[in-house]
Amino acid sequence: MHSILSLIDDKNTGEIQEILTAIRPAFPAKTPIIWKYPHFTWHSAEEYNPVLLVSTLKAIANNYTSFQIRVTGMGLFTGKTRVLFLPILKTCELVNMQMEISSQLNSLSKKPSEFYDPKRWIPHITLISSQEDQDSIGPAIQILGNLTVDFELAINNIASGEYTGEAAKIFQEYPLG
Repeated sequence: MHSILSLIDDKNTGEIQEILTAIRPAFPAKTPIIWKYPHFTWHSAEEYNPVLLVSTLKAIANNYTSFQIRVTGMGLFTGKTRVLFLPILKTCELVNMQMEISSQLNSLSKKPSEFYDPKRWIPHITLISSQEDQDSIGPAIQILGNLTVDFELAINNIASGEYTGEAAKIFQEYPLG
């Protein structure tokens, strides 16, 4: 699946890294591949028109300047494959940017994910999402339940990437403003 996301800047990963380090003992085998690039996702699709995507992302990045988001608590998407995540509180700036991204990218994408439609979008930072890590969710929730998760992060980029469950890759990254 291809995604449009914002990478959490290295100088802002302290809080995220502390959380990942705290829940690491819940994993019996290996570190989840999704941890390679701490991020949150704006839009996702089976594929995008690669030529038009570059110019569109550059234009969107130029329309916005760096802004703060608040991460607080923890959440769980239920279903066949559960997803443990850190929720991001919606702000006007966050919602406006996601609406612009969605409106511009839907026409450039093949099979856009319904979960990133502005009416359904729940901004979040994924901690556990793969089928093989499902048994780690309960222990990770117990660990997170003892932590205070409430901090701000700067969002200063928009990027495109791909996550297959087996591998993660960033194709392009553009600074905001």
